Amino acid sequence: MSAARITFAFFMISDIYCKLNQLRANVHLSERFYRHIYSANVALVHNLKSEFGEFFPLLAEQLALKVRAKEKLPHLWEKGCLFSRIPLEQSTSWAVACWKASLFSGKTLLSLTGGLGVDDLAFSSRFDEITSLDPDSGLNCLFDYNAGCLSAHNVQRLTTTAEQYLSSTDQVFDLIYADPDRRAGKSRSNTDAGQWSPDIFQLLAEHRQKGRRWLIKLSPMVDLSWLRRKLNEPAGIYVISHGQEIKELLVELGTDVSDTVRVVDIDSGHEAFVWGGEPIPLIHTAHRQFYEATPGLIKSGLAQALAESAGLQDAAGNFTFFTGTANLPRPLFRSFRLVQELDGGLQTVKKWLQEQGIDRANISSRNYTLGAEEVRKKLGLKDGGDWYLFFTGRDSSKRCFICRKE
Repeated sequence: MSAARITFAFFMISDIYCKLNQLRANVHLSERFYRHIYSANVALVHNLKSEFGEFFPLLAEQLALKVRAKEKLPHLWEKGCLFSRIPLEQSTSWAVACWKASLFSGKTLLSLTGGLGVDDLAFSSRFDEITSLDPDSGLNCLFDYNAGCLSAHNVQRLTTTAEQYLSSTDQVFDLIYADPDRRAGKSRSNTDAGQWSPDIFQLLAEHRQKGRRWLIKLSPMVDLSWLRRKLNEPAGIYVISHGQEIKELLVELGTDVSDTVRVVDIDSGHEAFVWGGEPIPLIHTAHRQFYEATPGLIKSGLAQALAESAGLQDAAGNFTFFTGTANLPRPLFRSFRLVQELDGGLQTVKKWLQEQGIDRANISSRNYTLGAEEVRKKLGLKDGGDWYLFFTGRDSSKRCFICRKE
């Protein structure tokens, strides 16, 4: 049997919770266990097999996951929590989970899709009682162990499905939270809710009254126009980015929720910049700027409205590249000082670069005849440096915007 299967089997056996607590109770063994996780070389893990005996598969799994877990879930890592590969890959990052939890508070929360439980643990400081559901008994034992590490004693994890639990309860919760699995079928689906697990729209149709508010986490790939048609009611939508990447869409439903879209950017300190379409006070620069809309702004559909309110000119014809003089918030745009605007023919651009002695630049291509790497090869440029070249347009409308980062 392969090492991966051994590890998987270890996590799924019925007495995993006993083993985890046995490890926790053995102070000497536990100290050595965590010391190895923090410092051991993964390549040397098999040398530890005789030392840890029945706990070796658990140690091997944690050593393999330690870098990813420490980066994504630093608080859980510091508290001595344990992880499993697929649930870790699918979980919310701790920074996003904490910001999400800060939006809500109350007495009761029902989490329909528990998983590794990162969101449940973040919500545990905001709600008095949390009921969390997952049909995987082995994963639930792992969650119980981690909840103990974080003293999250107000979270009860049940081994059942969302459909079974909602059909059997009449309780009304302050908040119902769900993160449906879009990979439950043979292939990932972002626009076929019938293949999601659970089918959140079916649950809303049947059990809407059991949550005063509903909060749904969705993939960044979900189309907002399709989503609004499926919901057929006002929804507060958050497009959440962290580390310059869209992490998730968050949908809030409730009787007093207004129909809004907000762009959220969470920095490394877990602080968030939130913008929902309101006017932004403008400070203009003395020189022209080039702007690239961030993925979160593009996804929100608010780029055109913001550009028009700030007096920006659409440079690419699809509201992703702009020029203007306004000093705009970084979470909405990357901005550069515009040095030169040229016809997008590569010979024209190459001649200008040679005259300026530029042999290194960052290249971006949007709605252009060639991709960024093809452009780089044809121009003979190295990657990086302070210069930025943005190519856009086709045929007679091809343009190149040459910029420097200030």
